Amino acid sequence: MDLRAQAACLAGGLLYTFTQFGSAVGVSAVTAVYGIAAAGADGSPGAVLDAYRTALVVPVVMVLLGAAVSAFGLRRAGPAGGRRKAE
Repeated sequence: MDLRAQAACLAGGLLYTFTQFGSAVGVSAVTAVYGIAAAGADGSPGAVLDAYRTALVVPVVMVLLGAAVSAFGLRRAGPAGGRRKAE
């Protein structure tokens, strides 16, 4: 296996690992927020629905944060696989 193939395998493994890790952190955060919101509720269907709505704010914030990082935070990285010019 040449160096490019090894690098591609490493990149694929890292992408998969971070995808799984991010999903686990996201589900944990949503569950924690739901638990906190439901703890003060009386158990009625309306209160449970309010707790769900509160918990679902977490993934919306995560998506917006990810979009902001993608749009503004990766500007200087350059194209994938490209060589950077010496400064």
